[in-house]
Amino acid sequence: MIKLRRFYSPSVTTALYETTYDSTRWPEHVERIGRTASIAQSLIGQHDLRSVADLSCGDGTLVKQLFDVPVTYLRDGNILDDLGLIESVDLFVCTETIEHLEAPWTVLERIAEKTRWLVLSTPLNEDPAIGNYEHYWSFTADDVASLLHQSNFHNTALFILEDPLWTYTYQVWTAEVNDA
Repeated sequence: MIKLRRFYSPSVTTALYETTYDSTRWPEHVERIGRTASIAQSLIGQHDLRSVADLSCGDGTLVKQLFDVPVTYLRDGNILDDLGLIESVDLFVCTETIEHLEAPWTVLERIAEKTRWLVLSTPLNEDPAIGNYEHYWSFTADDVASLLHQSNFHNTALFILEDPLWTYTYQVWTAEVNDA
């Protein structure tokens, strides 16, 4: 795991995320959302998952594609505070989020307390030279596998999403909470 930049002050962070994220802003994001929703929908069907939460959902495009599953909580805000408001859900979606967090391991541990399954995505081996000013971390697949394991997830599967025209290659993970 490589730290890409210093953490912003709370006031700068608030200003960065002042408006709801528009998922149609970049064509590559629209494609990634569709592919990630397909992975999530497959997981829902395989394990009879009946509820979903996504706290970093922006305009909610991904979870809105999960037909037949009620979204029990859909909000942008302070992720750790919002996690405290969720009782429990079958599936938690955390896409393109952990690279923006000061302590992604803490958020994943809290998510594991609230769900049975997780769908998580983040850029794979983000090149620091690209300079996305919102990202604090670059993760290898081994980094994410370790974070998931340490946060009480197991039964993980990795999907690679890439296209030569995209800025990043993405890693999408599915993982089950370890009840043992």
